[in-house]
Amino acid sequence: MILISPEDAAFAEQAIAKGYVTRDQIDACRRRQQALREAGEDLRLGQILVREGHLSPNQFMAVHLSPGIVGENRAEPEVALASFPRSLGKYVLRREIARGGMGIVYEAEDSELRRRVALKTLRDDEADADLIERLRREATIAAQYTHPNIDAIHEDGTNPNDAGRPTTFIAMDYVEGRTLADLIREGTTKRKELIQKLESVARAVAYAHSKGVIHRDLKPPNVMLDRQGQVYVMDFGLAKETSVEGETLTRTRVVVGTPNYMAPEQARGKAEIRSDLYGLGAILYELFTGRPPFVGDSSTEVLMQVVTADLVWPRRLAPGVPADVEAVIIKALEKDLRRRYASAEEMIEDIEALRAREPLRHARRPTFSYVLAAKIRKQPLLWGVGAALVLALLGGAAFGAVTLLQRNRALQAQLRAERKTEAVRRIEDAGRAYQAGQTEAALGLAREAQRLRPDLPGGWYWEARCAIRRYAEQRRLPTPWVSDGIVEFLPAPPESEAARGLREEAGRLVAHARSLAGEGLEGWEIPAAIGTVEVLQGRYVEGGRAIEECLLDANAQWDSEPAYHLALARYFLRRFDEAAALHRHLLRSGAGTELLVRALHGAALRDELAGRSARAADRYEQAGAVAAMHPDETRARILRASVLVTRGDLRLRTGRSADASSDFETARRLADEAGPTSRDGVHARAEASLGLARFHEGRGARASAIPLVRDAIADYGRALALDPAFDAGRIRRGMARTFLRGMLPHAERERESREAVEDLETAARSSPGPTVSLALYRARASAGYERALAELDEILRRHPDHLPVYLEQSKALWMCAQREWETEQKDPAGLFEQARSRCDEAIRRNPEYAEAYRYRAHVFADWGDYVMIHGGDPTKFYEETFADCARALRINTESFDACSERAGKRLSLGVYRANHGGDPEPDWLEAIGDLTRALTLNPEASSSRGTRAMVRMNLALRYEAGGRDPFPLLDEALEDCAEARRRGPDPRTHVQEYGFIHLWKGVLHRKRGQEEDARRHFESAVSELSLSLPKDEDLPAASVTFGERFVARGRARCALGRHEEARKDFERAARLGVGSEGALEECRGH
Repeated sequence: MILISPEDAAFAEQAIAKGYVTRDQIDACRRRQQALREAGEDLRLGQILVREGHLSPNQFMAVHLSPGIVGENRAEPEVALASFPRSLGKYVLRREIARGGMGIVYEAEDSELRRRVALKTLRDDEADADLIERLRREATIAAQYTHPNIDAIHEDGTNPNDAGRPTTFIAMDYVEGRTLADLIREGTTKRKELIQKLESVARAVAYAHSKGVIHRDLKPPNVMLDRQGQVYVMDFGLAKETSVEGETLTRTRVVVGTPNYMAPEQARGKAEIRSDLYGLGAILYELFTGRPPFVGDSSTEVLMQVVTADLVWPRRLAPGVPADVEAVIIKALEKDLRRRYASAEEMIEDIEALRAREPLRHARRPTFSYVLAAKIRKQPLLWGVGAALVLALLGGAAFGAVTLLQRNRALQAQLRAERKTEAVRRIEDAGRAYQAGQTEAALGLAREAQRLRPDLPGGWYWEARCAIRRYAEQRRLPTPWVSDGIVEFLPAPPESEAARGLREEAGRLVAHARSLAGEGLEGWEIPAAIGTVEVLQGRYVEGGRAIEECLLDANAQWDSEPAYHLALARYFLRRFDEAAALHRHLLRSGAGTELLVRALHGAALRDELAGRSARAADRYEQAGAVAAMHPDETRARILRASVLVTRGDLRLRTGRSADASSDFETARRLADEAGPTSRDGVHARAEASLGLARFHEGRGARASAIPLVRDAIADYGRALALDPAFDAGRIRRGMARTFLRGMLPHAERERESREAVEDLETAARSSPGPTVSLALYRARASAGYERALAELDEILRRHPDHLPVYLEQSKALWMCAQREWETEQKDPAGLFEQARSRCDEAIRRNPEYAEAYRYRAHVFADWGDYVMIHGGDPTKFYEETFADCARALRINTESFDACSERAGKRLSLGVYRANHGGDPEPDWLEAIGDLTRALTLNPEASSSRGTRAMVRMNLALRYEAGGRDPFPLLDEALEDCAEARRRGPDPRTHVQEYGFIHLWKGVLHRKRGQEEDARRHFESAVSELSLSLPKDEDLPAASVTFGERFVARGRARCALGRHEEARKDFERAARLGVGSEGALEECRGH
């Protein structure tokens, strides 16, 4: 008898209740626990379940923290969660996700490409040759797939872990979410959604079958759902290629698959394509009943039921299961595979019918005759004897008369056949003319076919396609573009009367063609036509779904037109990867190539926003290669230029400034080669000039940036002259003018603001709805942030998943708070709180959105600044800043902005603590570390060097007060300034930092009696500060910055004995609002 403690018994019941383990596994582990105790090793039941691979560490913690778990099981989770390797070759292991009998899955980071992956490894004690081969087979098979519902494989191999042991692995996309098994356990998902999930699984299975691969282990735990609900079929470790004979990867004496979801023929060792359809049926059974089709106390018992037992119909277990759903389940779970669905495509057709509440196409609801036939198939001998007796009673067959066909009926049949042959020829000719772009010729041939045989759908179909093409020419959908890190979508404009007429005509023609039973048409053609019309209406979800039906037909010979519109629908729905997956069809035309480039743009941007900068860079490389394939050389140059501009923006944001500058320069050259007569070419040149201007402005070289912005504004004007309706160009010109305004002296800003507002208001009047760019740039130009907030709310109403808009709302609220702060109209705390809440919403929707944490850190930073300036304690706000910067850096280790933001606030917090009797040194040392990391990411960031110089100067003065040597730090601070000046083109870079450091070095040298060194530094301070100070006639009305510089120069002059010059500097500072009372007397005292 095996004794079990109350704590272990409670743990076992919770683990079983959560569906993590079976009683068989519990009993086996109890026996293992008893054997270990006899050997002198005392382990809790939970520890053994983890050790044996029945529980993952995450599942252990879920059970461990459940109510009712007491005693030692509550006290020692760390013992159960044994430490795992921290690295595997270039992969850094973050945490264990799951564990099974075969291996372990980790969340990991690729240290070279800086991307998050799921790393599937073999356990050391299980890594026999069969399993290694199976894992590699999984990688080989899955790596061939490019399907939105199959997890992508990056690589496979064998690397040493940090203990030096070779470990076989495959690296795949990391999918954060839950399994279908979790969804079933929760039991809260609506039936319609359950059917949609299964449809996605079935599409992935159909795709695998089209590649000649059987999965063989379809079950709810092998289906993942990400946070957006996207379905992924996982674990092709048991997959078999249909061209491979035998079960070469079957482990000794182990049936391949999971018994509860296994088809009878698979249980006998003979899996084929329809075995996967049985698995789909088993999943659907469990989705609606909460349990698999067959259950038992052991695997052997379940396998016996699979092969011999009758299925318990779903409605007996769950009376609420719809009859049509039960019909689909029963057909999929037929023991005779010949009576199952013939293919995944057939099953998908019935699933679609379930979703649309239409009649089933293949399955039939069970009837008395169905039940009777099933009984006969199970006991054929008994039922055969009974049937023979009945037939004997009926007797012989009856005879009938034969009537001769009349001659004219034969002639009519012959004439009808000839007309059909001619009509079919006309239909084929219409299709060829349409594909050649000869729309009018195709229309004439289609109508001739209708005249010859109006009962054939082909003539009506090709007339419908001609109407759709004419509708597409009338119906100009908006052109998306990427702007300031946002994929911009103008709303679809209203239909004209002519366009509406063409659409209605096309709809009638397609409906009529569909009603004629489909003779002469492929199965994919009608859905493609219907979907194209809906996409052109702006009904992207419905249209895309209709066109996707084409994917079910493996024989579909697509032309590029429906594929283009399916990709367009996916693109407008921001399903960029799915749009790009249609590349084979898109590359058949120039329009498709352009859309593919834009899809890769969007996918790259989404990767960047998720902190996957390396993957985003790969996308841009792909986009550049696709752009070069455009059949028109001029267009190819323009597309390549646009890709380089966007990639340059990414590189600029991630600290690769030199590479960004190279991208912008190359883009300008390509745009120049496209010539001055192309609107898009001139526009691309403007974008490249603006990128270069941002590059120079970021290095503090405004003298170089301003002419480039003026060039960009002129090019936007040329593009608008070529196309006055080009709203994108007008919006971008308004943005450029807003950017230029911020770099000009105050006296010159008004004109740029006025012209920027004029551009943006003009674009707004012609736009059918608000856009992100319009809302933001207009707000920046006119400070009308309340209006921007209202427009951004409208955009989010239409696109609630467009996360960058939440951050732009936060930015607008932050600007409102700044305005309230500067004008002192009221306390901006409420606006800061609203700005924070918008970031919170973006994070709630995507907890891995690095930019949202960075934006929220900025809100907390400014909030803390406001509190400190008004006499409060900013500590809690700055600490929130530090926490959010850390979160951003965890997701995107290349975030220069997060490093810089955190460093700046550590400096501020240190100053606050120093002024209030605290110790600033820890904060300042942390700030130096953050700035050093930021400069590693972006060596061109002169502002970060200047800030680090000031931190080192403050820390040096602290050292002096504490009796430590301050000069090494001051020398490092001067070297920071010198390096910033060497890297920047402006000799006045960081004059304030230079001047202040030299001033303090002079003071410290004089204090030590080193008069010669002191005078040299005082002279340098005067010289540096004089570089940037205005003449008396140019003094502004007020300026704290200039006032502080005049005071510093006055102190240096006073130290040199030039008291009259010093007195004038102090007077100038007073005029600028910076007090210097007693400064002259203090200097004379020195």
